[in-house]
Amino acid sequence: MILDDSLLPLKINIDEQYEMRPKVKNPVFSNKKAKKYPIPKGKTPYCLAKRAEYMERDLEKAEKLYRQAVEEGERLESSIKDLATVIHQL
Repeated sequence: MILDDSLLPLKINIDEQYEMRPKVKNPVFSNKKAKKYPIPKGKTPYCLAKRAEYMERDLEKAEKLYRQAVEEGERLESSIKDLATVIHQL
């Protein structure tokens, strides 16, 4: 009996297997404009404090703005938690 190569399982070298993957990434997951920081939009004290903390790296300014946000009751739990974090970093 003669074996036909078409009946044998396809053998692929591992290196060839990786080369067969498509070079184009899925556009859904390759968003280059993705945010790096968890900064909410707006001009409220909480938003400005987040911006001062993450983008400007000004912890004193962030502390003042978080305190103002707590006094105004804006995102109270988050403001208190973030204020504690900033004070701990000082």
